[in-house]
Amino acid sequence: MKRDLANIDTDMFTPIGRLLQQSFAHGINCDIVQGGILTGQTSLQSVYAESETQNCTLGTKLREVDTGREFIYSQAGSVKLYKALMTQSLAIDSHYINVAQTAYPWAIGATSGNILISTGATPAANYFKDGWLVVNDGTGEGQAYPIATSSSHATIVATTLKTGFSVITAWPATAEVSLVRCPFKSTIVAPVTTLTAPPAGVPIIDVTVDYFFWAQVKGPCPMFVDDGDTIVIGEPVGSAGTSGTAGGVGIGVTTEGHYGRAMTLSAGGEVALINLDLGL
Repeated sequence: MKRDLANIDTDMFTPIGRLLQQSFAHGINCDIVQGGILTGQTSLQSVYAESETQNCTLGTKLREVDTGREFIYSQAGSVKLYKALMTQSLAIDSHYINVAQTAYPWAIGATSGNILISTGATPAANYFKDGWLVVNDGTGEGQAYPIATSSSHATIVATTLKTGFSVITAWPATAEVSLVRCPFKSTIVAPVTTLTAPPAGVPIIDVTVDYFFWAQVKGPCPMFVDDGDTIVIGEPVGSAGTSGTAGGVGIGVTTEGHYGRAMTLSAGGEVALINLDLGL
């Protein structure tokens, strides 16, 4: 039999030699999780379950050893998500991008500070949690830092970096900085027309508004084929060029809309098996 490392506490009194012999003879069976279960959560949420309570850090990756499928822990946005349809991140808000930091420089070693944003939008508290602070122009450009917390303000967002991260190159008030929301927070069904953000994975269950779930990003995945499109086994598929079905898969016509390769055929409006490879 295979040994499930999640139950290692029940094996502690098994003679170690016999335990190791069984494990290596028949294989070690344990899904790989890159990220982490949140404090207070006692078990890993199933890929076939949604949850009103957040179980893992957004962006946590789960790889099934037996199937090779990979999933990203995500949260639905303000519209219900449906199984077998591609999602995407929220479109970038220009109020938070490429903003000169007049009077708000950060020094080497800083782990928190203020970020100036353009007037016209007031992000909610922790709107940028699990997202990124990016220095995109001026001294310090080319650096990106993960965000732990952010405040709500119309012009100045107090921002704290995640534990273990600090500024390595100081940026002056003339530098341009962007605040980028977590790509797996408030995801939406990929639009019928051109994608407005990168694809973020496919739910394998229906997902309630604002609930947390695992979005599949790699491996064999059922997807609805776009109405009127014809896919070819083994050929690249993605966001259909003449899409009529939001979230549907078709013959990919753009690099940014690539989802993977077709494993089976099906008519438009039916499900085909797609070997996903979103590179996430």
